Amino acid sequence: MADKQKGQPTASELIFVGSGPGADHAAEFSLTLLDWLLREEAIRLPGSVEGELSAWIKNFFVKPVELQPQRISERDAGAVQREVMREAAVSFADPREKEELRLMAQLGNVSPEDTQRLMTALQQGDDSAFQETRSEMVEALYQRLKKQITGEGLAALLALGARDRAGRAAALCMVLYKTHPLSLMAQARGGDQGAVLSLIKIDKLFLTDSCTAGVIRQAELQNDRRFLGKLARAVAYEPRTNWRQGCRLYLYGLLSFGAPIPSLPKLQLRLDPEGRRFQTVGAFEKFAERSRKEFADMVEGLPDNSESKAQEV
Repeated sequence: MADKQKGQPTASELIFVGSGPGADHAAEFSLTLLDWLLREEAIRLPGSVEGELSAWIKNFFVKPVELQPQRISERDAGAVQREVMREAAVSFADPREKEELRLMAQLGNVSPEDTQRLMTALQQGDDSAFQETRSEMVEALYQRLKKQITGEGLAALLALGARDRAGRAAALCMVLYKTHPLSLMAQARGGDQGAVLSLIKIDKLFLTDSCTAGVIRQAELQNDRRFLGKLARAVAYEPRTNWRQGCRLYLYGLLSFGAPIPSLPKLQLRLDPEGRRFQTVGAFEKFAERSRKEFADMVEGLPDNSESKAQEV
C-alpha cells in the first residue's frame, strides 16, 4: 500500500477496522448491511443527473474521505450500529461539498429504535419489515429537509444518488469478477467485448456509456449476431450475490484502508461467530488468503493512469 493521501481515513478512525468489542459488533452489522446492499436494486436516477456511470465510478475512487470519530461505548451494540451508519454516511459524502456533508449527516443520524428495527429485519430476512422501516426513515428525513432544500441541496442529492449507483456497480465488479471496475472499464474502451458484457450485466447504464459505446457500435455496423445475442442476454441478466460476497467486500475494505488484519482465528470469529458460514478453520483460511490475493491483484492490475492507482483503492 502506498502512503495515504491527505484526507484519507486511517485505520484508527474507523470503528469497523478496530480491534476491540466495538469492531466485532461493527463487523456483524456491516456484514448484514453489505449483504443487503449487494442484493438491492440499483437506485433510479432522474434524467437530469449529469455525467455517466464510468465517470461517477472514477470519481468514487479518487474522492477524498474525511471522518470525525465519535467516542461511544464499544460494548453497546446499538451505539456501535449507529456509529457504523454515521461513518458510512459521512464517508460517502465529498468533504469538499458542504451541502453533501450536511445531507449525509442527517441521513446518518438514525434513532436507536430505527437502527434496531433495521437490524432485526435484516437478520430475519424480513424484506417487507425492512422496506417499511426504511420508508418511514426516508419520509422522516424528507420532512426534516423539505423546507431546507435549495438548488444547491438538490444538486447535492443528485450527486449522492450518482455516487450510490457508482458504489454499487464498483462493489459488484469486485466481488463477482474479482476485477477492479477501473480496469474493466479500460478493457472495454480498448475493444474487449467480454469486458463490455460484464459491465452491462452489473449495471444497465453501461449500455449508453462512452466506455462501451465503441464495441457496441462496431458490432451493430458489422451485424455481429453472436455478440449482439450475448448483449441481449447481458441486458436481461440480474446479478446474484450471497453472504460470501459480503464477507469478501468487508475484507477488501479492511485492506483498502491499510488496517492491521486480525489474526485468522480472531478474524474468523468476527466474520463467522456462530460457525455457520465456514465448515472448517482451513476453509476460512483459504477464503481469507484468496481475498487478500484478489485485492492485491486488483490494485496491481489497475491502469497506469488511474489517478495514482485510484489512491490504492
